[in-house]
Amino acid sequence: TSGIRIGGLDASGKIRFAGSGYGPFEYWPGPLDENGDPPVDCSVYDRIFKISRSDIEHYDLTGEATADIEDWPHDLGAPVTDGDSIPGNYDLEAGDRPTIIGDQTIWWVMNDAGNVKEWSSSEPTGLEVQVTSFAFDREGPLHNTTFYKYRLENKSNSPLSETYFGIWSDPDLGNASDDFVGSDSTLGLGIVFNGTVNDPGFDGYGATPPALGYDFV
Repeated sequence: TSGIRIGGLDASGKIRFAGSGYGPFEYWPGPLDENGDPPVDCSVYDRIFKISRSDIEHYDLTGEATADIEDWPHDLGAPVTDGDSIPGNYDLEAGDRPTIIGDQTIWWVMNDAGNVKEWSSSEPTGLEVQVTSFAFDREGPLHNTTFYKYRLENKSNSPLSETYFGIWSDPDLGNASDDFVGSDSTLGLGIVFNGTVNDPGFDGYGATPPALGYDFV
């Protein structure tokens, strides 16, 4: 389980916060309007768009597009590689393509104003969060790495000051009962690793436990 947490002070000095945990969750699908208001029905936007390099290559060869390529939500902020020299539009036949990073890219948009925050009891931050997640299908360290690129836009009528952005995670490295967590200050790296040379149990890795790192790039 993992997600982002954002907190800051509004113009009156009041704390505004949005965070992920086990629930109740504090992000909902969809964008915010120019007044910082959420959609009337957030479920309309409850969709994660996924494209792969092979999907695009297949379209270029055959003209057959996946549903996510056809419906790529450029109007919500999903990045587009311009192929027709017309900025701001999305025309597949004219050469526009979803912008793909790595070998698979996933995109979604969310906000913290779409419902009542039962966990933090905070007022909304007014931030729209656009997420581009991507990974590489190749040998080496990139084969075991996922990237998450967050674009934050404040659509409220109040600036946020002293704002912090962080990652919360409960990684459960196989058998969670022997996990250790720590940090490497020289690398700016958060880490989780197995506390013993053997990770036992039906959900363990046995004699070859891995380690996991979190880094801000």
